[in-house]
Amino acid sequence: SERRSEEKRRRLMQQVKIASEIQRKNLARIPRCSGGLSIAVLYEPAREVGGDFFDFYEISDAIAAFLIADVSGKGIPAALFTGTVKNILRAEQKTNYEPVSLFSGSNMLICSESEYGMFVTAFYVIIDENGKKIFFSSAGHNEQMLVKRNGAEVVSLKTSGKPLGISDNARYSGGSVEYEKGDILLLFTDG
Repeated sequence: SERRSEEKRRRLMQQVKIASEIQRKNLARIPRCSGGLSIAVLYEPAREVGGDFFDFYEISDAIAAFLIADVSGKGIPAALFTGTVKNILRAEQKTNYEPVSLFSGSNMLICSESEYGMFVTAFYVIIDENGKKIFFSSAGHNEQMLVKRNGAEVVSLKTSGKPLGISDNARYSGGSVEYEKGDILLLFTDG
């Protein structure tokens, strides 16, 4: 009765704690630096488990890519879908690392895996240190920012595109911006 329901609740909380730990361990190991880039990460989930994640890809010595994403919903369903989405994006990125084609190719696969209307907003960026350029695309994600080194200017990074998993014929667009040593690229979710 009461003792049995307390035991059930305790077991459920233990499972959520384990799921949270698995999710934290599944986050990308991001180096403190890559080429000439210095990298910092702050991850604070709103709940024990959820749908925010990030990833890092080293394309060459002078080219690195970052992805930040937010799966709709909270809790265990979002966390489960997050694993699927992350694996699709990571597999697609190996052959299709250009921002627009990454989202176009991944979107169809994510649509076929989406259940209960789940979707994901994402922002993907490639930093080319040789050309001092940032190439990016957004899949319905909030505007990201490039803070110029003098601190007086913030460049909004935004392109058009629906979240991944909503419509399998969604179109994405790309953007690019030049950067200088000392600029700060700020990628974040609203979660």
